[in-house]
Amino acid sequence: MMSIRHVIASPVSGRTIPLDQVDDEVLSSGLVGEGQAIEPSDGTVLSPADGRIVRMASTKHAFCMLTDDGLEVLVHVGIDTVGLAGEPFEAKAATGDHVTCGDVVMKADLESIRQQGISALTSVLITNYDDDEEVTAVQSASDEIRAGDPLLVVCK
Repeated sequence: MMSIRHVIASPVSGRTIPLDQVDDEVLSSGLVGEGQAIEPSDGTVLSPADGRIVRMASTKHAFCMLTDDGLEVLVHVGIDTVGLAGEPFEAKAATGDHVTCGDVVMKADLESIRQQGISALTSVLITNYDDDEEVTAVQSASDEIRAGDPLLVVCK
């Protein structure tokens, strides 16, 4: 029987979408990691766990964190948003900062992103789970999720 080792919260509110349905080959193939995508309804992006920001992208569209219990989590806002050069994003945390689950890490101007014809789909990926671990999405009946609600579990 598998036991839960990690619980990762949703960094945004919105509608969940299985990662394999994301219109981006690198994300949908699981090449970067396993996880879940969310079509955000709000541009406030929270920390999905307690841990340290190990990298805030210079374009502020993504961050990677190492949780206090050793899991690497990548939060990537939008598809092809790196080309926006950080314009619709405001970082509220920086590389090296320790954050608590629920702390605001960044803000994204979703309207501005979408007006440019770019998807705001936000991916949450676990990038360092062990071969004997399984990453599972926590699905709600409506596929709607609130920021801070459980999104992923890693079981061993």
